[in-house]
Amino acid sequence: MSGMVQKGAPPCSAIVFFLLLPLCLAAQTGTGPSDPENLVGATLEDLLSRAGPPQSVYPVRGLEPWQDDVVFVYPSLDVYLFKDRVWQVSPRSAYRVTTGDTRLQAEAALGTGFTEIPGPGEGEYALVYAFSRRPWPLALRVNIRKAAAEGGADTVTSLYIYRSDF
Repeated sequence: MSGMVQKGAPPCSAIVFFLLLPLCLAAQTGTGPSDPENLVGATLEDLLSRAGPPQSVYPVRGLEPWQDDVVFVYPSLDVYLFKDRVWQVSPRSAYRVTTGDTRLQAEAALGTGFTEIPGPGEGEYALVYAFSRRPWPLALRVNIRKAAAEGGADTVTSLYIYRSDF
């Protein structure tokens, strides 16, 4: 009886199929970190067809009411929507830079063609790289936290690819 299938039970291959189906669908429709800039400008419908439903959603309050965003959280990035369009993405990794890298690693990957600006908090700053491969200007902001101890390395805390005209 060890090699027999119980009557009425699905065959083993059917069980494996149903277990692997979500992974296969995610691989077909998911947007990986290699192309996050392609999401900027996407409609809500485009985003959902390419990346699927988000893991979670949260609001971000802007300084002005018109600056409020809805953020869709995916495993590899956060997607910021204003009305029905993606205007910014925050990937965990992009352009050979990953959160947790040092500033020196980021500069080695991206080059020195940046503008340094103050960050949102104490001991924070950002490197902004402007580029445009779309009908609108895009920028990459690399947020960095200064080293806590002397001799330590400044660390990348987040990345944002966004419409710089927005």
